[in-house]
Amino acid sequence: MLEPILGLEGITLSGGMQHKNSRKCFNPLFNSIKLKEMLERMNDITEERIDKWLPTESKKRIPMHKELSVLVLEILLKTLFDTDYRASDLEMEKVIDNFESATKIIFDRLFYMSNEMVWLDSWPICQKSTLNKYKKDLLAFANKIIYDRQTKQTDADDLLNLLLSSKNGFTEKQIREHILSFLIAGHDTVATLLSWTMFILMTKPTVYEACRNEVDTVLIGEKPAYDQLNKLKILNAVIQETLRMYPPIPIISRECIQEHFIGPNNRKQIHIPRGATVTCDIRTVHYSSKYWPNPEEFDYTRWMKDENGNPPKLAHPCCFLPFGAGNRNCIGQTYAIQEAIMILAIMIRRLNFEIVPGQEIARDNKMTAKPQYDILVDISKRSN
Repeated sequence: MLEPILGLEGITLSGGMQHKNSRKCFNPLFNSIKLKEMLERMNDITEERIDKWLPTESKKRIPMHKELSVLVLEILLKTLFDTDYRASDLEMEKVIDNFESATKIIFDRLFYMSNEMVWLDSWPICQKSTLNKYKKDLLAFANKIIYDRQTKQTDADDLLNLLLSSKNGFTEKQIREHILSFLIAGHDTVATLLSWTMFILMTKPTVYEACRNEVDTVLIGEKPAYDQLNKLKILNAVIQETLRMYPPIPIISRECIQEHFIGPNNRKQIHIPRGATVTCDIRTVHYSSKYWPNPEEFDYTRWMKDENGNPPKLAHPCCFLPFGAGNRNCIGQTYAIQEAIMILAIMIRRLNFEIVPGQEIARDNKMTAKPQYDILVDISKRSN
């Protein structure tokens, strides 16, 4: 589905040994030691962004998803690519808009016709020239990141260094597609998670109060350190429950590489031939009463650890799939959760926020389940 933008050689869409080797190369970037190093940068960028929101005013109205998208993209640029190339807000917004516009075209293609029907590219609904322009702009942004590193000649131990290292053998095409995969997949999903978690906090006062009291108790007015994030148990549980009720990627697809027959032998079985595309509706799984008591109810306590620090046992290993499952699950899921906890903790520590009444709140049902219409929020500084 995303091939026209991300290509087939990045971490998102590559397959077989190419995907396996890429994951093996990138996995060390997301261990606890590296995450601790990244956290300080995440902290600083988030604090700077909040200062931009409220430079002098005591109160301001912001489009929440748009602002969080820019923040997450900026964090990705600094933590994974360690770039001194400081993209302006307008430039980052353009990257986000290009991706969203391109995915809308692709989704419309899938809705009205198959992407495989290449002879229909000339039809106006396919918007081939427009899609190519968006891809060209996204590739130009990736090239700027590469150029910045090549002119700086740094030995930074980050994703970009791994990509450019000759010993890993990535081609120029693969490097660009890996960059776009991490930037696009990394910013859109986390921004969507943050937006819906903020929506929950603003519409459920008891949940908001519980998180705020926990943040105030654990952080005591200070920036969150890595070890403190694990102590924010309520906030983490709220994020997990938000992922259940508002999974950023509502549908995932996989290609069957070996013929399967599903069901008992004494009944009619479902035949899945090799090469078939198997689609999983994550939202349906997350709302199934077979796996979740009262699935329509937001209940963060279902994720609270017991007195021994053990997480709750799921009814089925694959009943919670916000990051996929198996060998192709999200490589950056721990990074994403830690980033979300950190950003929300800082926002709760520094800000009051209220949702502007009278808005239409709906989920987008396309590539990601972000808010269909941006959510307007009134923010103000918390008194010390």
